[in-house]
Amino acid sequence: MIAGLLELLADARRRRSGLLGFTCYDAESAAGVLTAAGGRPVVMLISSQLVTAPAGDLIVTGLRAMAERAGSPVCLQLDHAHDLDTIRAGCELGVGAVMADGSRLHLEANAEFVREARRIAAPRGVAVEAQLGSIEGNEEVAIEVSSDDLTDAELAVRFVSEAEPDCLGVAAGNVHGIYLEEARLDLARIRAITSRVGLPLVLHGGSGLDSATIRSAIAAGITKVNLNTELRQAYLGRTERELPVALDGARLLALHTKQMKAVESAAAERFAIVDAPVWSRRERSSAVGGLPRRESAGLSRGVA
Repeated sequence: MIAGLLELLADARRRRSGLLGFTCYDAESAAGVLTAAGGRPVVMLISSQLVTAPAGDLIVTGLRAMAERAGSPVCLQLDHAHDLDTIRAGCELGVGAVMADGSRLHLEANAEFVREARRIAAPRGVAVEAQLGSIEGNEEVAIEVSSDDLTDAELAVRFVSEAEPDCLGVAAGNVHGIYLEEARLDLARIRAITSRVGLPLVLHGGSGLDSATIRSAIAAGITKVNLNTELRQAYLGRTERELPVALDGARLLALHTKQMKAVESAAAERFAIVDAPVWSRRERSSAVGGLPRRESAGLSRGVA
């Protein structure tokens, strides 16, 4: 079923958990993600390159149809759109959210780009995500990179005030692709941004992070985590292994099933991260009987 991004973000915050976003390029990757979701809320990320690719409009239309029939609440989000024409095209194809990525611009130009994106998206009820700070790497190609140009908390306050996005992607040691070094998220930075900015925060480049690091990021204030590289690796790795068998008899449907199962398995491992609440450091320090004070108080009143 189709759901709005703001609705899913609010639900994740209420559950003290995270919302996962997975990039889907075709029916096999989308089916794997939706099967792994098993009723959980999920964001299907649509590459901006797919929207502008030959027959991309047909593929995106098919992905939306899959989301409509899914048993999970699903939001389709156009990811990393760097120009207004692509944002307009995504909105016309029925996405529920867009990422207006002006992070390569100066702060003022980035804010203006996001405002222009909102003028396109808002009349259609489409949410807008922005990004402040540089997230190194390439969201479409798995290359080894290191982090740089992290998001400043004070600048984030100014940017959000000027741009008015619905959620904010931050750079805190995360990268797109494969981490050149051991991933070290700046959790203090995330906490500082969270305390100053009232918006849900988004962590891109989740594929190179282990489950404990992602849970720590959620506890620090991240609401949505985007994943891509590990699903592509699972998809292509299974394709490489199964292709000789598929070629013997042109077994295309069997190959597609194997691809879907590979994505499903990779996504299922990540969904396990958000199956239980994640308590912040402050909530853990005030725990009573293993639960934060405010949660134990709610339970004592019969509030689930």
